[in-house]
Amino acid sequence: MAVAMSGGVDSSVAAALIAASGAEVFGLTLRLSSCAGDEAVRSRRPCCAARDVEDARAVAGRIGIPHHVVDAREEFRRAVVEPFAAAYAAGRTPVPCAACNAAVKFGLLLDRALALGADALATGHYARIEMAGGRARLLTGENRERDQAYFLALVPATRLARALFPLGSLGKDEVRAKARELGLANWSKPDSQELCFVPGDDTGAYLGGVLPDRPGRVVDSSGKALGEHRGIHFFTVGQRRGLGVATGVPLHVIALRPETAEVVVGSGGELASGGCEVEALNSIAGEWPGEAVVRIRSRHPGVVSRVERMGGDRARAVFREPQRSVTPGQLAVFLSGTEVLGGGIIARAIPGKEGG
Repeated sequence: MAVAMSGGVDSSVAAALIAASGAEVFGLTLRLSSCAGDEAVRSRRPCCAARDVEDARAVAGRIGIPHHVVDAREEFRRAVVEPFAAAYAAGRTPVPCAACNAAVKFGLLLDRALALGADALATGHYARIEMAGGRARLLTGENRERDQAYFLALVPATRLARALFPLGSLGKDEVRAKARELGLANWSKPDSQELCFVPGDDTGAYLGGVLPDRPGRVVDSSGKALGEHRGIHFFTVGQRRGLGVATGVPLHVIALRPETAEVVVGSGGELASGGCEVEALNSIAGEWPGEAVVRIRSRHPGVVSRVERMGGDRARAVFREPQRSVTPGQLAVFLSGTEVLGGGIIARAIPGKEGG
């Protein structure tokens, strides 16, 4: 058994729990950035990559398991970092953690684990796997506040069959308490930032350093010009602040038009959509029902929807009730109860009149 060890408390406790079960286990830590060569990070914060590797190595020593470092810098750049910037340039708001899970953690890292003799890869995700009828069922974590199954929805079912999530029934407080009980030095280490490669989680500053400005207009839904902007990559659907225009009424970004470099703003009511079209669909459960609960953001409660398969890797979800801020580039994740049926990338929002 291999355990992905990031140096954080979650993966450390996952490793400790598996080691305590008597399984033969070793730890693997991904090296995702270069302290010396990552220009976007270097001038903004001290490099944490070396510290995280050392934290993971120290935990492995504490619980008595071998530890290896896997250089994934090139795969991470190709599969996560570059598509992240390209998506924003195209007027989308991506979910890089989902791409990393699919391509890096349960791609490159799982392959390395298998090559080293492991039969599965455990991680510190708050989710659950159940095997039924020879296939893996991805289930949400029992603790709703910590559930991370949303971010695993792009991992192929064949890969999930090799996954193990020891923290699926736990909450964060329980995990920290367990780490302290085990004497793990990182028991109080803060949670990692949402975007590990974006300094300070300041997406705008990061994108401003890697994408050129492409000025355009801020317009209302009728096309009336209200102002100008530096580039659509500084905006996301639903955004209220930092629009650079003042009209005396609250405005939100309701659409981004990369072909004309326009940021479209409007009232909160104009954010409502009747559904969404999804591409790059990953089916985990095989046959789907014609109805599912769809989550359009990680903390979205979900909405009952009619699901129409469109052929290939595309699908259409028609919401039972209109939803706000359906954002191209985000994940749409389809659930039946606690089971994740699959997920894909939102290609476009469906206006309410189309969704009925």
